[in-house]
Order: sequence, then C-alpha cells, then structure tokens
Amino acid sequence: MNSVKTNSGSGPEVENRMIFASSVHPRTVGSRPEVENQMIFASSAYPGTVGSRPEVENQMIFASLAYPGTVGSRPEVENRMIFASSAYPGTVGSRPEVENQMIFASSAYPRTVE
Repeated sequence: MNSVKTNSGSGPEVENRMIFASSVHPRTVGSRPEVENQMIFASSAYPGTVGSRPEVENQMIFASLAYPGTVGSRPEVENRMIFASSAYPGTVGSRPEVENQMIFASSAYPRTVE
C-alpha cells in the first residue's frame, strides 16, 4: 500500500485520496450514507480514525487542516465536501451537489459512477 502524504495545506491531496478511495469501493458513490462509508474506508490512511460516524468526523477533522472551518458534525462533513469541490466549480451547492462532486471525481474511475 502506498503511503499517503499528510499534507496539511494542499486541497488536491485531500481530493486525490477521495478519488483513490472511490476506486476501491464503487458502492460509495451516491447517497449520503455511502459517502460516510467511503470516508470510513478512506481513513485507512489515518488508522486512528477508523470506525463509526464519529470517527468519520475525526478523519475529516484531521483532513480539515486544509479546511479549518469544516470541523464538526455531519453537516460540516458535507460542507467540507462542498468546499473541496472548488476544483469542480459546477458541484458547489447543497447536499445533492456533494453527491455530484463524488460522481464527477470518479470520472477517473468510471466503474464508480452509479
């Protein structure tokens, strides 16, 4: 397994981790619960964060070093995804746009599109 950089200031590093993780679990592109599951799997790069929803939040808190305003509850996880989508301007918006951001990001891995 390749080591993942813990770059604390690069948004693309965070986005790349999401894209890579989505190649492993195609089921994770779509509804909100699947987004949470995808984040749990992605946290394999950060072993201390593996677990239930609170651990998803913890994983996001660690990742949010680049996005300080995103630390918090599930809505903040969604906000973090929305903010991360700055690389994908068409995806900024409400919860459905979070899902769209994941789907758009998966263009590198077509099998992850629902």
